[in-house]
Amino acid sequence: LNILAAGVGVFFGLTKSKSFETLKNSVKKAEKKATDADNSYNEIKKPYEELKKIQNALAKENQKNITAKKTAETDLETALTARTKAESDLVTVQNKLKKLDDDAKEWKEQAKNATKLKAQLTDFKNLGLSASEIQQRLTELQQLKDAAKPPPVKKKPKPKVNFGEIGKVGQWDAANQFGVFQAGADNGIKVGDKFTIFRGGSAIGKIVVQRVTPVLSVFKADPAFGQPQSPYKIGDSVMKTN
Repeated sequence: LNILAAGVGVFFGLTKSKSFETLKNSVKKAEKKATDADNSYNEIKKPYEELKKIQNALAKENQKNITAKKTAETDLETALTARTKAESDLVTVQNKLKKLDDDAKEWKEQAKNATKLKAQLTDFKNLGLSASEIQQRLTELQQLKDAAKPPPVKKKPKPKVNFGEIGKVGQWDAANQFGVFQAGADNGIKVGDKFTIFRGGSAIGKIVVQRVTPVLSVFKADPAFGQPQSPYKIGDSVMKTN
């Protein structure tokens, strides 16, 4: 009871003093700061959530762009492979057509010769020659025909790649870092060959051959030397320097 009485006395003492008013003001200020803080939080929360949504949307869009780029790169590689194969097939067909044309000319010539031989055989018979004499004359004619044939054409060995300019850059894809120059297997180029790109008498990069057709070569920047100092251009010289 004594303690309770003392506490009541202290309480009534505070209510009568300025300390109690100061305490009440402090409480009000604290409550106002808390309210202001809540209001500030609510004002910031909404734009924050909007920014978060935008960020998520941008992340999704970026992922779509990455996927689209990979698809485009794959499609480009497929198209390049198809183009290289088509060029090779075209050369093969052209060679076959040339051989057929040569064969047709030879068959026509043989047909003419056969007609001549038949006429000669008729003449021989009209002259009253025996079968052995006719055979001898035919053999002599065949020998003359064989002697008149041109000697067989020897296949030329594939040319070696000599020092100097090999060809010109005909295409360069800076985005995917590959290109095409105008020389191929017919010029002795093979996969893995390395060359230097020159422009205006100055070397601007190193390349390595990835694919070859008879007349074209596909190349990329040589990884041992990194990317070129500047993007290659159509007409840059492809040189063998070592």
